[in-house]
Amino acid sequence: MSKTPYGIKGSKTKLYIGTNTADLASESSWTLIGRLREISGTIGDTWKTADATTIDDDYERTMKTIRAGGDVDLTVLLDLADAGQQALTAAKNDATGAPYNFKAEFSDKPAGAASTPTTLKWEAHVTSAPLAGISPTRLVERKIKLDIQGPVTEQAKVTAA
Repeated sequence: MSKTPYGIKGSKTKLYIGTNTADLASESSWTLIGRLREISGTIGDTWKTADATTIDDDYERTMKTIRAGGDVDLTVLLDLADAGQQALTAAKNDATGAPYNFKAEFSDKPAGAASTPTTLKWEAHVTSAPLAGISPTRLVERKIKLDIQGPVTEQAKVTAA
């Protein structure tokens, strides 16, 4: 009897930032974001709703209106020399209004040189990146907020020779 994992571990997940000029599907300039401690928030569609309740209703009624792609919060240990953190800061300071491409790769890559792990891709604005937690007993962290601007593409892991 083989043992099948119950899910994908969050440890060893890699997060990359791309450009704001390439199409998400064809992005090839990925930069690893180093010293990543946590990815939190929501990644993926959530419907917004409008109240459609009338005076004759016994229950509240709502209607789906528009989807939101999610809000992602990143925590990194501050490393000003890290190329990924530099790219996040540049994206936060970019006033062009174009979202940046992001890619998350989970730790479930099968054996084989051509295999790929479960991957998520999305476009987002980097809306803030303040320092947080500066004290004598803690490491200096940066909290980054991403505002997803559309659908999230999910690709299952692929086993290849």
